[in-house]
Amino acid sequence: MSLRLSTSLLACGLLSGCVIDDVNNSKHLHKQGNSSEAENALSRLANEGYLEAKLALAAIYADPREETYSPENAEELYRSLLDVYPKAELGLLKLEMASIEENETGDLYRKIWHRQNTSKDALPLLISFYKRYYSSYDVNELAPELNKLVAEGNLSLALKYAANFSTIDAINTDLNQYCLNAPQEDRLNCYKLAVINQVPNQGEQSKFAAISEIKEAYTQDDLNNQEVASLAQLARSQRYGGPNSSLFVALAQITGADNPILWYQAINIEYRYLPKESPRTQEIIAQAKQLADQGYTPAHILIGKAYQKGKGVQQSYQNAVNHWHQADSLPEAQYLLGETYVKGILGKENLQPGVDWLIKAARSNQDKAYLTLSKAFKDGNGIIPNPVYSNAFLSLYHELSGKERPSVLDEKTSFSAQVQQLVEREKIARIASQKNNSKDVTP
Repeated sequence: MSLRLSTSLLACGLLSGCVIDDVNNSKHLHKQGNSSEAENALSRLANEGYLEAKLALAAIYADPREETYSPENAEELYRSLLDVYPKAELGLLKLEMASIEENETGDLYRKIWHRQNTSKDALPLLISFYKRYYSSYDVNELAPELNKLVAEGNLSLALKYAANFSTIDAINTDLNQYCLNAPQEDRLNCYKLAVINQVPNQGEQSKFAAISEIKEAYTQDDLNNQEVASLAQLARSQRYGGPNSSLFVALAQITGADNPILWYQAINIEYRYLPKESPRTQEIIAQAKQLADQGYTPAHILIGKAYQKGKGVQQSYQNAVNHWHQADSLPEAQYLLGETYVKGILGKENLQPGVDWLIKAARSNQDKAYLTLSKAFKDGNGIIPNPVYSNAFLSLYHELSGKERPSVLDEKTSFSAQVQQLVEREKIARIASQKNNSKDVTP
């Protein structure tokens, strides 16, 4: 491909048609993963004054997924093209949307709508805008634009856009009708629409019909594991009016243990609300043990919780920690180990390991571990009470978890300087642990 590109440049010289071919070839290189080669080719063409190359190069610089991401270079290129390529304005609007704070979006909102109303080419950008700021802007404002697509017979595109949001009542009937006989390439978006219509608490009969239809599609291989997972996630997304936990669990059960990640997310919700005597608890634990045997590490966390609570299995703290140790590379397991050990349930010899596990978990963003540490050093339970440590860990918990920090941590204010010093030391250790996987150092 690179040989063809350089050869075509040599053969075509300054002919604009050939330059467009070279730009397209460079774009193809970029799509194939040859980003550096594509960027070099486009840079060479851009430096020679070819505007098509500048436009393509700006798009690469504007993509945050690229190693060469440079919004400053992208903006400079787009602005240099505004008089020749009016669509360069769309690139500038995308850049602005990528960097703006949500409380400053009003002006951008007006500019994108002005572009759509005057040039009729900003609808994809509007869709992106409403996806990003769904909590601040009413998606039903898009209904007139989507209705135009419906009126023009472009229901496939209208469906694709509508599937990004909670129900847009003004076009819902038309899209549901279209989905009765939609082509195969639109079926996933039709299933999305069916789920979206159920996310608010609708009648059980309607919900059951939607779930049954998706289950049949999965059984017949019209939907794969990941597609069913994407449908399930809609049920608990705030953008779609969620969360609807019961719908999420029901959709996740379609794939069951065939999709371990989705299974684990849903089972944690279902298992939490099951009574101890429910036969379903034993079914879940059997599935978890099978997945654990197959190497799915998070299943050990669920099995450990079952032994901890005696839910579906005979209660045993020792069995619980045995399973958590098999998942101790995961922060949640680290927290559960630390929490259990510092309670002294398995003997005083495990108190210090409990503190170590909690610190390890805390430095892996399990912020509640700091609260558990604070209580441990305040109450004792075999650990020597230490108000400095207790106050430092409590301060860290409130700061890092976003909880409101108490004005006075306790009556021993004489320790405040020491507390602050320990807080700063722990922050440094936390950052080092996350960046370099460094060895934990207890304050």
